[in-house]
Amino acid sequence: MTTDSNGCLVQCLGRQIIEALLFLRNRHLPPLYHLHSGNVIIQNGVARLAGLENSLLGLVPKAPYAPETLAFGYLLFEMSAGYELPSLPSQAHLQLELERAPKVADALQFIFQSPRIPTLEELVRCDLFRGVELRELRGATIVQTVSSPEVLQLLDVVRSPSLPSPLLRRQETVVVIEDCSKRALEDIAEEDDSEISDSCSVEEDISRNAR
Repeated sequence: MTTDSNGCLVQCLGRQIIEALLFLRNRHLPPLYHLHSGNVIIQNGVARLAGLENSLLGLVPKAPYAPETLAFGYLLFEMSAGYELPSLPSQAHLQLELERAPKVADALQFIFQSPRIPTLEELVRCDLFRGVELRELRGATIVQTVSSPEVLQLLDVVRSPSLPSPLLRRQETVVVIEDCSKRALEDIAEEDDSEISDSCSVEEDISRNAR
């Protein structure tokens, strides 16, 4: 259960995570579908996101697969209740588990029970995170970077990848292995042919010298 002391910590860390997600999106990076507690590092009281390369490499997210906002909802529940949600929670479940943290329960109801999935901007404005002030952002200078058209095109490709099934991924792996094995055998055959050719040349030289 969430107490008053760690309730403020959940608010602060949650706001930091949302700001990080917004920052990545503003830099044209793909959504962080791999968002879960294993990819959040707490350093000096600041939440830092890891696993950013997973989306770029097309790796399958941790189950249950969810859009970015829902993935944050799963993480927020785990931070508050102390265990992972196996599936979408009901309103009664949220109220029972988070009776000591009504603002967290309201935020999770907003995420999971709304007719449509809320945006990250809407989450920032909800009661749980609206009043949180992050000293890390106070006076921070945001460096505006300009990406080349090639980089932007690549990010567009990986921003909404189709998630392959595990079977398809295994088949692709087998194809890659078979292709690599074929290339390796071809290289070995070329080396053998080269050695045979060199051997023939040596025998011819010996034969000439004997004459």
